[in-house]
Amino acid sequence: MLISLLLIGVVLLVIVLPFVYKPLRGSRRVSNLAPVAPASNATPSRVDLLIALRDLDFDHSTGKLSDADYAALRGRLLKQIADLSADADSNEHLDAEIEAAIQQRRRLKKKGAKRCRECGAALQPRDRFCPACGVPVAETRVCDDCGRPYDALDAFCAHCGASLPQMVEAMS
Repeated sequence: MLISLLLIGVVLLVIVLPFVYKPLRGSRRVSNLAPVAPASNATPSRVDLLIALRDLDFDHSTGKLSDADYAALRGRLLKQIADLSADADSNEHLDAEIEAAIQQRRRLKKKGAKRCRECGAALQPRDRFCPACGVPVAETRVCDDCGRPYDALDAFCAHCGASLPQMVEAMS
């Protein structure tokens, strides 16, 4: 009996010892994670620069930076932010394209062009199914107050709460 208990203790010691010893010996194995390379060639975004400026101000206020270092670093960061702002102003043609697309969508909406409720594709007056996504085209009823679509059996608009005249007419 004593020998069997001793054997069980030795077997458990042999099993547990590597798990206990591994953290103590330290790992000499190279990590298989990719090393993090500094993004020196990538231009920082405006948000990154503003965060760096905030951190710089905090470091100066806590006394980690001297006044001379603070002035030099702050000037460099402000110059980079100004350069990014100038680049953003040169992208006015993109703003013009976006504005033109918005105006086109507004014109289509004003014309009353019928659109698919699922994908927004243009529908012809006699279409029974959407040519783009295949969803059956139902008679779309629109709230007079907010312009949101509603079902035929709704008594009130789910968006604005207005009573729906189509329901009142159907009940009469």
